[in-house]
Amino acid sequence: MKDVQVLDGVAGLDMFDFAAPFRAGFKSKEVSFYTVTMGELVLPTGRIVACDPLVGPDTHAFARTVVPGSYPVALSIAVMPTGDERIGFAMLRLSEAQAVTWEMALLPGEDLGTLEEGEFFGYGVDAGLGCFMDVEAQRSVLARWDALTPEQNYYDDVLESELGKNYKATRDWTLHQPEPARPANVAVFSSGWGDGSYPSWFGLDASGGAVALVTEFQLIDLE
Repeated sequence: MKDVQVLDGVAGLDMFDFAAPFRAGFKSKEVSFYTVTMGELVLPTGRIVACDPLVGPDTHAFARTVVPGSYPVALSIAVMPTGDERIGFAMLRLSEAQAVTWEMALLPGEDLGTLEEGEFFGYGVDAGLGCFMDVEAQRSVLARWDALTPEQNYYDDVLESELGKNYKATRDWTLHQPEPARPANVAVFSSGWGDGSYPSWFGLDASGGAVALVTEFQLIDLE
């Protein structure tokens, strides 16, 4: 979907290093951050989906693909002046190499040339959650969803108990495996302040290869 960015424009975002919030000591005004690593996300095909898993589990994969494999997922968690903790950034680390530039993650058919100043392509959140998953895990999620009875729902009957293991009043996360017999899993995490629309960015090395994928939940002014 296309939505309006809260910052002063996409051009300004090109200057922001989305790896910075995952470095020790990162702080923005009165908001400090710390990083946790969720574990390894398994990508059997290298086709990555980012979405609200309870609202858009059938979202298309990004146009850019990566080498299949297992990659760590890290969360940069903001500690607000009130003491609340919110997930500000979620990163899929694809390489130890440093990103020298960042590009907006696009779905097939999305064209940056159609965006006006201050707009972005991102995914909508209406259940307070975001995720990363491979299209193979997506197929398993959709199959498990279809297997639920009319009295069940994916959050209450599948995800809630898993998310509760890493729960703190204003944030939670889990590595969810929709089919135990299949290795493909889903990195699920709460989305900043909750509902909204959020962009993702691929970090690229000097040769143009993807070294990271970051979803940014708009907790801070990136400029």
